[in-house]
Amino acid sequence: MLSFFGPTQKRLLHLLVNSSEGMTLDEIAEELEISRNAVDQHITKLERNRYLKVLGVKETGGRPSRCYTLSPEGKDLFPKQYSWFSEVLLGAIKGEQGARGLAEFLRTVGKSVASQIFLKGKSVEEKIPEVVNVMQSLGYEAQSPEKNVVEARNCVYHHLAERHPEVCEFDQALLESLLEARVNHEECMFKGGRKCRFSFTPRTQTKWRS
Repeated sequence: MLSFFGPTQKRLLHLLVNSSEGMTLDEIAEELEISRNAVDQHITKLERNRYLKVLGVKETGGRPSRCYTLSPEGKDLFPKQYSWFSEVLLGAIKGEQGARGLAEFLRTVGKSVASQIFLKGKSVEEKIPEVVNVMQSLGYEAQSPEKNVVEARNCVYHHLAERHPEVCEFDQALLESLLEARVNHEECMFKGGRKCRFSFTPRTQTKWRS
């Protein structure tokens, strides 16, 4: 995410991520060797986009000055090791429980996530737009191009799937639980498809698999 920022804003963000007490405009200007007005412009833009927040007020010998720090959104701009940690975690589970055990674990996680999203009392057709929104919130470029079908043009854990293809069980269980329908994973990017395509058969039309 930092790649979207200019060099001065990157340096400013790096300054603040390393400052637990926050920094004033004057302190930032001194560190970056630019004018106070230039810092103020960068701060205003970053604060408007919710990457910064005011931590408090610091006495600087003159009038009190506001101290700026990174907001949670600002901290999220910096690289995380979620992918590495996920790979270690899945590898450990597979090492102890085998591929089948990992698949069952991921199905359980998918059902658990679905249980936190209330879509009861609606038909499959009525639920699909909301399921698309759920998938988009998870990072998928999802859409419903036709009745009882959802497609995703990207795979949010393609790298993980290369080592642990069982991760697809999470999507399968999530969609089955949300829609209360049988899910057919017709096309998979991990298996060479151009997209991930899921079709759904309403529960009333088939024997439900628990």
